[in-house]
Amino acid sequence: MIREEWEALRIHDVIFLVAIENPTSQAGAKLHEFESERVEMAKGQKPHKRRDFQWAEEPLDFPSRYGVKYVRGAEVFEYRDEDGVLLNDPTKPDERVNRRGAKRKLRVRLDPAQYYSDKKVL
Repeated sequence: MIREEWEALRIHDVIFLVAIENPTSQAGAKLHEFESERVEMAKGQKPHKRRDFQWAEEPLDFPSRYGVKYVRGAEVFEYRDEDGVLLNDPTKPDERVNRRGAKRKLRVRLDPAQYYSDKKVL
């Protein structure tokens, strides 16, 4: 399911790049639990336990607990497979049945003002 989402990326799509560093052990367990539930739902199964997530219940220390260092937005402008074939060319769509490999190369445009600000800090 996740692979299908990545394969569906097209030119001008917006993605978010998240840098995570040293999450707490409690966060790792929660992330593992979340991933297990996601896999179950992708298989058409109901999760073992039902949670009604409320944003108000999420503590304000979320970034430090989960190790979120930076979040940046980016716009996709090029998407290639392992053969270097451009996958998001609207004038020449890729019609191959089996694309080679599982690796993909994304080229994105970052916000130049934010990039400049980040470079000044480093």
